[in-house]
Amino acid sequence: MIMNDRGNGLNAMVAMFLPSVSGVVVWSLIVLWATASPIVAVSYEARSFLKTEIVRKKGCVERATHRILEGTRQLRTTAPSSGNTLRARGITGVLGALQSLRARSYNGCFVSSTLKFFVPLSLEGHSVPPTPFVRHTVRPLTSYVQHRRTPPTKPSHDREKLKMGSCFSSEAGTGDLQNDRSARLKTTRIDKQLEEDARKLRKECKILLLGSGESGKSTIVKQMKIIHQNGFSQTELLFYRPQIYRNLLDSARTLIAALQENELLPAPLPLDLAEASAKIDGAMVNEDYKSVLDASIVRACEKIWAYPATKRMVEDPALFHTFYLMDSAEYFFEAAGRISSPDYCPTESDVLRARTKTTGIFETRFTSGNLQIHMFDVGGQRSERKKWIHCFEAVTSIIFCVALSEYDQVLLEESGQNRMEESLVLWESVVNSRWFVRTSVVLFLNKVDLFKGKLGRVPLGEYFPEYEGGPDPSKAAKFILYKFTKLNRAGLKVYPHLTQATDTGNIRLVFAAVKETILQNALQDSGIL
Repeated sequence: MIMNDRGNGLNAMVAMFLPSVSGVVVWSLIVLWATASPIVAVSYEARSFLKTEIVRKKGCVERATHRILEGTRQLRTTAPSSGNTLRARGITGVLGALQSLRARSYNGCFVSSTLKFFVPLSLEGHSVPPTPFVRHTVRPLTSYVQHRRTPPTKPSHDREKLKMGSCFSSEAGTGDLQNDRSARLKTTRIDKQLEEDARKLRKECKILLLGSGESGKSTIVKQMKIIHQNGFSQTELLFYRPQIYRNLLDSARTLIAALQENELLPAPLPLDLAEASAKIDGAMVNEDYKSVLDASIVRACEKIWAYPATKRMVEDPALFHTFYLMDSAEYFFEAAGRISSPDYCPTESDVLRARTKTTGIFETRFTSGNLQIHMFDVGGQRSERKKWIHCFEAVTSIIFCVALSEYDQVLLEESGQNRMEESLVLWESVVNSRWFVRTSVVLFLNKVDLFKGKLGRVPLGEYFPEYEGGPDPSKAAKFILYKFTKLNRAGLKVYPHLTQATDTGNIRLVFAAVKETILQNALQDSGIL
């Protein structure tokens, strides 16, 4: 209800109730607005209600309520002429509390309605501080709330007194009209600014790359640089040289260990094979990109790869699943002669296949058309997933990468866990997460080239007995897609794509489709940015 008191110029309270997403938490924020001066107060009833709610709730509810009360206290006790800084702090406190509620998926309508009472503060010259919450939540929300608050007009009985020539002079009436016109102009300017800010936000998007280790996330980021940032410079290509040397040596050492584990090496070792093994074991990679790997070490790697037992072990499914070998190992072994050259400079194809474990979070920014894209690549190993939480807020879209060819492989960190099963578990936790209820999800079924080549010699049915489609790549891919989509209990829209992350042409076409998906779904609601 609203009550007017002409003696002290204080409006009555306005109570707003907020149902949470879970239907359990009910909020009430009491905001009073003064007609004579812009003062916000909290009544005794409001304090009593909030106190009762605090008793029932813990954690963020208590902190948010405290910030609301503290912010309104500062606004109540600070006169308009005593300084805008304290009043701005009060506004920031209340808005910060609303931010904590919104971050936990509370109904945005509550925030939108509450903002109606804070936007008028700027009409009196007390502008809302440009905090991240104001930029990304206050302005987008107020831009689409169909409410235009204007300063209150004089009651009808006051206008009658003006007509009757009472104590109000004609000069005072003219002043009121001028103030009213000035306030309306300020309101219009604010509305235009809010709409302009919302348009800018709609041109930005935040994409999170998720997936298990070695699913192709970092390769996608490299492709974005090639497609949208004019590729790699000569110096940037050279920086990948030590990493490629390391990939070659690690793959050779893995093969030697697997040959020994499976007892495929003769005893004693032939002299040439023993020398090659010794050279590889003792080799060190200089991290200086100007250094070159000794040609004799590269020849030793070639010898291990060409050994007949190595070929038999790699092609035998019963043996291959007992050890981990990076997908690009064969590529680098075949290119060993070129890599051993003293003036070797990695190509973009080499860089796309170079493998290093992603630790932490890496952000890539680029422009595609008129869209500003922030892409985040996070580590896919189990030890890295706890860091993902810092990227979840305000995500426009998720690209979840799955390596189709991993159905017969095991985790690097746990040799007894199938990598496809691990991806399914991870997908289930992501697609049903409360963080992504308003996020478009793009599913990249990656490494389709390796998948096609493997199906003929490693039947998918051996690892998923319910599959009966044989070596047909199309049927096999549809089966794996079905395995993922049936875990989508939240009913999110999922946009699947078959991809080959090392093929720039393929990724260029796929990402164009992804961009259209983002524009048509997530960016229409600027409140999530």
